Amino acid sequence: VASQSSGSSGINAEYGGAAVVAPSLAVDHVLAVVIPLHTYWGMEQVFLDYIHVKALSVIVGWALKLLTAFSVLALLYFNQHDIGITQACKDVWNIKRDEQLD
Repeated sequence: VASQSSGSSGINAEYGGAAVVAPSLAVDHVLAVVIPLHTYWGMEQVFLDYIHVKALSVIVGWALKLLTAFSVLALLYFNQHDIGITQACKDVWNIKRDEQLD
């Protein structure tokens, strides 16, 4: 599972760089899938390490799967019907600079 985590980090870094260099709807859609998937893998390991009650781990596992699926769908919707992930990040990063200009 460690290889999944490190591979996912590499994917996040590559597409994160692509988002800066060449932002597009395709890059936003890839990020909409990769970011929740990376989070899912990380949280799955946390839950496996700290939840030892079988019934509770099954419930938490399904909740994590549903939350991940919802996150992917919500980010895809945001990309398609709003400004997209890369533009939203740019806007957030520019808030402080815009406040200083006023």
